[in-house]
Amino acid sequence: TPGQGNGFMAMTPKRILRRLRRRIRSKRPTESAEVGQRRLSDGTVLERCIWMNRQEIEQTTSPSGRAQLLIHWRSDESACVQDLPDLREIHLFWAHHVDYVAICWDRVSENPPTPPEVAATVDAWHRDYGLTWESVIFDGQGGALQGVHFDAEAAFPQMILVDGNGEVVFRRNGAFASGEHIQLRQWLRKVCG
Repeated sequence: TPGQGNGFMAMTPKRILRRLRRRIRSKRPTESAEVGQRRLSDGTVLERCIWMNRQEIEQTTSPSGRAQLLIHWRSDESACVQDLPDLREIHLFWAHHVDYVAICWDRVSENPPTPPEVAATVDAWHRDYGLTWESVIFDGQGGALQGVHFDAEAAFPQMILVDGNGEVVFRRNGAFASGEHIQLRQWLRKVCG
């Protein structure tokens, strides 16, 4: 019947997202599977993000033989929203070849929001924009991050493609300019091909 067909079509994106999430989780290195928190001390459950400290993020981003796309972002930067459609599309095609590590820097500021506020904001971004990867929320403690190729002087978002040996092969500070998302795809082909 027409109603059944519409129901099936409406569920297809959910099934695709569930499969992608399972595939992404299964591809994570064993060392990083146990780090991070899914529940904050006040009981807030993190649905689409992981809370990590400096050491856990450094462990997750250490060279593992697989390419990584590091995305440094903040929820209060409008340029971060501009790139989401391109990043979503890239993730759908390249999730099985490259590890997405999206690090949220909302807690690193003069007046940082509370952990529950950051978690709610990041989860809302993932829900509202249909993001298919998980974000890491940096707790902002313990000094500068090492090995994540973050430039404190550069604009958000920062997108860095790192090959399996930890070498930077593509870097973009700020929103994609015309044609740069195509350059990133070309580099992904070279690095992951």
